[in-house]
Amino acid sequence: MMSDNQLIKGFTGAFTWENIGQQIANGLISGGAGFAMGMLLDGLFAKKENMGDMFQKFADQIVERLSVKMREIVDTAFFKDNMQELINRSRSLETQYRAYLLVEEQNLLDDMEEDSFEINQKAMSLQMPAIGIFCIQKVIQIAIFEEKKKFNAKYQQLIEVEINDADKYIQDMHRLAIQKIDSAFVYDHKSQYGMDGEMEASWGNVYYEGKLLGVVDKLGKDGNPLNSDGKSLGTYKFEKYQQLEKDIINPARLIINKLKENIVK
Repeated sequence: MMSDNQLIKGFTGAFTWENIGQQIANGLISGGAGFAMGMLLDGLFAKKENMGDMFQKFADQIVERLSVKMREIVDTAFFKDNMQELINRSRSLETQYRAYLLVEEQNLLDDMEEDSFEINQKAMSLQMPAIGIFCIQKVIQIAIFEEKKKFNAKYQQLIEVEINDADKYIQDMHRLAIQKIDSAFVYDHKSQYGMDGEMEASWGNVYYEGKLLGVVDKLGKDGNPLNSDGKSLGTYKFEKYQQLEKDIINPARLIINKLKENIVK
């Protein structure tokens, strides 16, 4: 169990998805999963926030950066109900974890372990909008397993399996997001002909989710490049990939990678 002086209010800045990932990567989790959770919960408590409120912010921040089609799915009553259930269960697990830090009661630990698996599966079922919840809940789950390992050394193997599975899940979500970005692009080739029937110019319009991003590959009748924005279809896609990684995927990677680095053998 952590002593009071370990629960340093060291978390700085806003509880945003990107900031959480950066702070964990920069050492918040250096003392292990339990230490990370203690610091995070202590920071939330100091700011009079709870895990449920933070997770709702995560979901909102991530959804803002998703595609229009994904946002339409998120706005459905079915999705909202499932997200609310996930947030409520996460808030309950947070309360249990705080209680365990005070009393170290084995029954609480057993209940948390069971709940952690169910919350994990629910977060995975909601995919990208719940990726922030998934990662922080994974930290809680590993913290629980680290406590269980004190009584059963075989939990070390389970910890390694869960972290590897989490790593694979983030990779899968990244690939899925790339596929969705690619499918949202449309390249529309256009040509312009003169009175003599000869092609005077050709170009491509690049659309993303129906919105014109720019003109590429603009050529004159001799095949010479004409004025354009200097970008290609590949450039537009790469920019979307970079934004996805910065805003959503990288914080998830930072958290899971730091967990992986700090597993106590």
